[in-house]
Amino acid sequence: MAEKGKAKSLTQIRRHRAIKSKRKKKDGTTEIAYYPGVYVNEHTTRKHMGQPDECYYICYRYRKKLKWEKIGWASEGYTPAYAENIRAERIRTKRHGDDLPKKKGTPPTFKNTGDQYIKWLEANRTGNTGPDVSRYNNHLLPALGKLALDEITTERLESLKTSLQEDLSPQTVKHVLSLVRRIINRAITQRQWTGGNPVSRVDMPRVNNRRVRFLSYEDARTLLNALKERSPLVHDMALLSLHCGLRLGEVTGLQPQHIDLASGIIHVMDSKNGTSRAAYPTADVSAMLSGRIKGLAANEYVFQDRRHDGRITGISASFDRVVESLGLNNGVTDRRQRVVYHTLRHTYASWLVMQGTSIMVVKELLGHKSLAMTERYSHLAPSASRAAVAKFESSFVIEGEEKLERTMDQAVPPTAEDLEKGKLAKRSRKKTATKK
Repeated sequence: MAEKGKAKSLTQIRRHRAIKSKRKKKDGTTEIAYYPGVYVNEHTTRKHMGQPDECYYICYRYRKKLKWEKIGWASEGYTPAYAENIRAERIRTKRHGDDLPKKKGTPPTFKNTGDQYIKWLEANRTGNTGPDVSRYNNHLLPALGKLALDEITTERLESLKTSLQEDLSPQTVKHVLSLVRRIINRAITQRQWTGGNPVSRVDMPRVNNRRVRFLSYEDARTLLNALKERSPLVHDMALLSLHCGLRLGEVTGLQPQHIDLASGIIHVMDSKNGTSRAAYPTADVSAMLSGRIKGLAANEYVFQDRRHDGRITGISASFDRVVESLGLNNGVTDRRQRVVYHTLRHTYASWLVMQGTSIMVVKELLGHKSLAMTERYSHLAPSASRAAVAKFESSFVIEGEEKLERTMDQAVPPTAEDLEKGKLAKRSRKKTATKK
């Protein structure tokens, strides 16, 4: 305790000066107002209404300790009376057994939250996480990594969307924004972030990635031969997609335990929509898989990344180089019409429909969730549709004309006696109806 008469430091005086305001009354007396437990700290340079700006604090005991809490500055609209009300509310809350409000922590950065989400994703998702990891590292970390979650606003995400659309397809941009949404939602679920999700107010890009182009039999044969010379691995992957309709992620996730060559079935376990299905290999695919799974453990990948010793995360650039060397994309400017790896799966479905396979069967083979996704291929069987219409039309015309001719031949004009009988019968029906 300081000695009596000894001056305290300037900081101590300013911090621990109790609030005491004087108000002169009309009768000449002075009224002094005290605010118990409320203290003031004056700013050394900043002014408010011509006086040093004041910051108000409250002090009370909590769990046998003296607790100080900052309320706010006078320039922000706070007053001693408001601070006193807050102190009284704190004391009431403490007395009745409720928890006091905890001090808000610093919001986590997007990088910390995103890194945790990616680790969780790789540990819990059964499918291929490579595309999400790539989007996170290449597009999100450079743009949002250093920002706190409260700094990621709708306007900032709209700006990110605009910049991404310069080089990426609308579908890819949508995937990137969807990843941001999932990362923040996970942070909210884990109570790392109590704010909202700004992605919910972003206008997602409109996507129309419906591919119409497919390979002819000759183009497909030429492409496979060229791939075999350039990269046997890429050739075998392409053969599997072309002959069985597997997606790239389903090809790279294939393991020997999923293949039953004796029964002629490939069990597709890591499907895009989360369900499993069966694929049926052709003779060429069976011969290729028989050679590839020889010597592999049941849980190893059939197609492996030898350089990184694990699962392949994307198609090799050799595929695009071969496509360009064959000129399959010469003069094609529409992204949806270009030959890419997914064109092989599209070609598989197109060939099936052209050969007269039912749309329902094609849906099951492709693993589509809804028939609407498969109906995009229905236009590829125009000859069958036209034949059905032609058959209907010919049947209608021939059978209709013959029936009409038979009716005309059998028709006999009514006699006067028949007409009189008809009139009498009509009158009889009218009388019966009137009586009723």
